[in-house]
Amino acid sequence: MLSNAAHPTVERMKVDQLTLATFNVQGLGRDMDGVRKRREFKEFFLRSNPKPDILMIHEDKFTLRDCNKRLKQMDFLRGSSYWNEAIYSAEKDSFRAGTGILLSPRLTPLVKSHGIIMSRRAQYLTFQLAPDMVIGIINIYAHNFTNSRIRLWNAIREFELPEAEWILTVDFNMIEDLEDKRGGTDSTGQGHLEFQAWTAMLLQLQLLDVHYLDEFRQLTNIRYTWNNRRHGLESIIFRLDRFYVSPRIQAIGGHSGE
Repeated sequence: MLSNAAHPTVERMKVDQLTLATFNVQGLGRDMDGVRKRREFKEFFLRSNPKPDILMIHEDKFTLRDCNKRLKQMDFLRGSSYWNEAIYSAEKDSFRAGTGILLSPRLTPLVKSHGIIMSRRAQYLTFQLAPDMVIGIINIYAHNFTNSRIRLWNAIREFELPEAEWILTVDFNMIEDLEDKRGGTDSTGQGHLEFQAWTAMLLQLQLLDVHYLDEFRQLTNIRYTWNNRRHGLESIIFRLDRFYVSPRIQAIGGHSGE
């Protein structure tokens, strides 16, 4: 896959003739290693079959200027791109988080609206897929800590999103169920307050995890999308990257998998 990325993750979903993919790039770099990494990224997806119509990027760690300048090396879709830029952290002396949505040329003229829900963490985009269907994408790179995620889930729920059939695509940094984890402590990492905030957001947007939907065929037996790259008793793996869809998209069906 990509070099110089500790835990690269690709997750794909296809609905009818629409193919979506997510990629946690864990930083795209500003030196020569970054140039090589962005080229490898582009080549990886050029070889993908089917090629994605929509690519959601997480944790690019780029400013808006860098996104527009440097990511030409990886914008293989040659359509429009929408960025939620990373922000500099004085404590870490580096840029943190950041998300992006890249579209294919056929979807670019169909875009209706887009915006930032939470700086560097959550963005949305809608497009007119059919005369009677507007699709909405919510792209999220969630925090590592439950209190911060509570604010994120509440912010999404309270945001005045336009009417659409929503698809939620996220590097969640948390799990809903212990079945999505192997190894480590016997806990999901969600406290009671986060469970309430998360559930309220899903209910408001009427979202369902495609992994458990009969209408979506799983392409592989790979369940987990992240690991800590340790062995034996120290090994921990999670299903952190997931797709959630509205009931109408569920009825259309499709397939998903890493």
